[in-house]
Amino acid sequence: MKKIKKLYDWQDRDERGLMLRLAARRGIPAILNPAPAHRIPLEQLRRFDAILPNLQEAGALLGVEAKSMALEPLAAALRRAELPRAVVTLGGGGALEMDEASAFHWACPHAKVVDTTGAGDTFCAAYAVKTAEGAPRSAAVAFALKAASRSVEHARVLDGLPYYRQITEPDQYARVRIELGNP
Repeated sequence: MKKIKKLYDWQDRDERGLMLRLAARRGIPAILNPAPAHRIPLEQLRRFDAILPNLQEAGALLGVEAKSMALEPLAAALRRAELPRAVVTLGGGGALEMDEASAFHWACPHAKVVDTTGAGDTFCAAYAVKTAEGAPRSAAVAFALKAASRSVEHARVLDGLPYYRQITEPDQYARVRIELGNP
């Protein structure tokens, strides 16, 4: 049990550094789901190819209270922290996608919500699948949003996990550029 706990100790950089080096050597994107919410050194976060926090986790990473933060200030804070490869999940509010040049707000696909348990994990898994396939970030976000939206329509987590074939052709979702101004 001590060894498992050590893997999640963000002060011990050996395991994280090893994982990042191995992924880089093999050309595998390193994606971080920083759950549960906690502070991680920014220099470590910048080494990941993508960071997929929810709103509360994004606040913890930035050292701010993000729950009531509007999207523009959140995107600007991520840009100031030099975390341009973040995709912040916003529950029923969709997702905030960052890249080196822009920020985009994705509307959430309509869903008949029964149970939201596991939706964030479903989003992260679906995003990772599309990224591993070599899809562009926007395609990975659209795919992940569709998977997460389908997952909340069932009472139990495992019953809600969609099969790949159920989400292979994502619908077109609203993606709106957020103007940030100069950093």
